[in-house]
Amino acid sequence: MEAISYNRPDWVDESSYPFRDNWMLIKGHQVHYLDEGPRDKPVLLFVHPGPGWSYTYRYQIEQLRKDFRCVAPDLPGYGLSKAANGYNFTLVEQAKVLEEFVETLDLRSIILWVNDGGGPTGILALGPHADRVVGLVVGGDLRLVHQGIQVRDTSASTSKRASFPPGQQIHQRRRLVCR
Repeated sequence: MEAISYNRPDWVDESSYPFRDNWMLIKGHQVHYLDEGPRDKPVLLFVHPGPGWSYTYRYQIEQLRKDFRCVAPDLPGYGLSKAANGYNFTLVEQAKVLEEFVETLDLRSIILWVNDGGGPTGILALGPHADRVVGLVVGGDLRLVHQGIQVRDTSASTSKRASFPPGQQIHQRRRLVCR
């Protein structure tokens, strides 16, 4: 990872987005992210839906950053991030960037917070890293809360399966509830 620094664009309203900007290069992408809250607390990893960005979760981050480490990347080409040439905005490409992002920051004790299209990206990225995930908060119409999710990792010579019972983890691990 290479840490980089950019100036926030003028169109971002500082009063509604009062956070410190962070940047990193991942596979040629200039990735913007928020990282707010104590480092020794569980991580709320916010993955924005389709055309959204970290701004989507500004209210949650503002309210929860005292009790959690709130991390919210802007996927390449969204929000304040820039996509590298040749990026096709596929689910697999987004998941690979998110996976490298999580590995680079060495995030653990993650509660994955996803909404709508961010759900598949988050599940694909963290399926191979189920040991890092302690819970899920799922919004939108993904039907993931009611079903177990199986992610098959075909990158290894022997397949591994990670099974997530999201509804149970939300309830049992952190007592977080989505409506």
